[in-house]
Amino acid sequence: MHRHRYTRFTLLVPVLLLAAAILAPGPSGSLAKASGSGAPPAADPAICDHFITEAERTRGIPSQLLSAIGVVESGRWQASGQPVRPWPWTVTAASVGRNGRFFDSRDEAIAWVRTLQAEGVRNIDVGCMQINLAAHPHAFATLEEAFSPAANVAYGADYLARQYAATRGWAQAVGNYHSSTRSFHRAYRQKVLRAWPLEQRRAAELRRQARLAALAED
Repeated sequence: MHRHRYTRFTLLVPVLLLAAAILAPGPSGSLAKASGSGAPPAADPAICDHFITEAERTRGIPSQLLSAIGVVESGRWQASGQPVRPWPWTVTAASVGRNGRFFDSRDEAIAWVRTLQAEGVRNIDVGCMQINLAAHPHAFATLEEAFSPAANVAYGADYLARQYAATRGWAQAVGNYHSSTRSFHRAYRQKVLRAWPLEQRRAAELRRQARLAALAED
């Protein structure tokens, strides 16, 4: 989530590659960690999804729309061709050439943010929904809270809902989530709206698999 900026690392992720992986079932691990190790991440790859689904329900957001924003904002490729999912320990400072980095733990992500801040960087996006710390200085009491998937998603969902209340259109609300300046949000809005039906398909497939599993247990 940015103000007057649209050079996001996530806008560079091809939607067609997302479509190729979106329905892949099964558990997933990380492709690589920010520190360069191939060790699997400590966080559950579905942790953002859990809170996103709940926030969509409680805030009246269309099914999988916030999920699509999450994928565009903090989507991380998983191992073995597993689908891209929003990642809670993501940090972006693209305006100073520090594009999105995925960390394996909250502590690592917080340490990187503090390093950036010590260098005077203020335009930093964090967490599942990539909340911009400069644009939303009162969103969280601490960095620890900013990287809480529950708090981060809740703030992103509330902000999106407020944009919808102001515009009465979800497409416009999505654009404003990124920037209220039209020239900055057009490409972002298109990216999210392309990802949305893929997220809907993924959710439908997960429901189908759950029904089959339930039948197999009977």
